[in-house]
Amino acid sequence: MTSPATIRWTAAKQRSARRVWVAMTAVALLTASACGSEVSGNTSTEGGATSPGTISSPAAPTSQSPATESSSTDPSSSETPPSDEPNSGTPTSSPSDDGSGVPPKGGEGQTQPGATLSLTDTATLRSEFAGDAGIFTYTDFKIVQGTVEDWFELGVDSTSVVGLVPWYVTVTIKQEEGALAFAYANLESDIRPVTDLGEMVLNAGGYGERVGCLPAFYNDGYVLGDSYTTCSVWKVSETEKIAGLTWTGGYDGPYYENPVKWVVG
Repeated sequence: MTSPATIRWTAAKQRSARRVWVAMTAVALLTASACGSEVSGNTSTEGGATSPGTISSPAAPTSQSPATESSSTDPSSSETPPSDEPNSGTPTSSPSDDGSGVPPKGGEGQTQPGATLSLTDTATLRSEFAGDAGIFTYTDFKIVQGTVEDWFELGVDSTSVVGLVPWYVTVTIKQEEGALAFAYANLESDIRPVTDLGEMVLNAGGYGERVGCLPAFYNDGYVLGDSYTTCSVWKVSETEKIAGLTWTGGYDGPYYENPVKWVVG
């Protein structure tokens, strides 16, 4: 039978052995942790890549003076320097844009949209006919009031013009530039009379030698500088009178909304 003293000595020895084992285990763990930290802090790979299985802390920002900053952060560094070459994407107005060789409507040397003239003033304007364009002068306007009896001389049915009086408008036209392609063209067709009440009037469609109103136009073989004087007949209410003329130049130009105007008196 084991004595109590022996039992106490054995228990004390076992407790001492456990303390030594625990202490040795703790030392081993501390040593392993220190080694792991040293490896993680010193390990590097080529090209700045991070090795698998390790965590690298972000690199501390480096100080950079304004003189050494990258140009990629400067907005002006990405701007394209101005070029001396013309911008081919921007259309420009020139005499040859449409192949006619003459300036567009309202271009250089022409009477500007919205201009107000007297009947004796000359207007320089661009007109087109059958795909060709030219620069023309319109001058020496004359406006004369007729009588109801003139309708018979003009070949107009009097029953269709009840309450209307014929008015005669004459103008001299001369081509200054462009193709000689306006033979038989009705160049005065863009000219419209306006009454004292601001009303546009209709063309009567008649002519008469006895009333002194005959149409005219260029014939084949005309040359630049040739001119002609033509007359047109207009139907105006007996209660109104022609107070002026307008030139709109068609539906596709700047004069349609801002016509040239000739005023009477």
